[in-house]
Amino acid sequence: MQQVDLDSKFNIVEFEEIKYSEEDHLKYANTTVGRFTVLSRMTGFGYRDIESGYRDNEGLFWLASGYVDIVYDCSDKTVAEAIDYIKGLANICVGVK
Repeated sequence: MQQVDLDSKFNIVEFEEIKYSEEDHLKYANTTVGRFTVLSRMTGFGYRDIESGYRDNEGLFWLASGYVDIVYDCSDKTVAEAIDYIKGLANICVGVK
C-alpha cells in the first residue's frame, strides 16, 4: 500500500496494470487514502471507453465513465483534487457501498 497524503501530488501515485488483451487493460493503485482504478475497454455498444474509479477507506465507491482517465487528467493535481475530480464526474456509481 502506497503512503500518500491528500496534499501529495497525484503524479507520485504508482499504478499497477493488468492487461486483458492488447487494447483492454486495468490500472490500479492501493493507497493509504483509498484505491484508484482506470479501466480502458471496448464496451458492449461497440466503442472504447475509459472509466476511472475511487473507493475510499470506508468502502464507498465512485465511478466516472466517458473517457475519464485520472492518470492523464489529474497529473498536475493533488490526491484530494483527483478524488474530487472523480466524485464530480461520477455518473455510474456515486458513493455506493
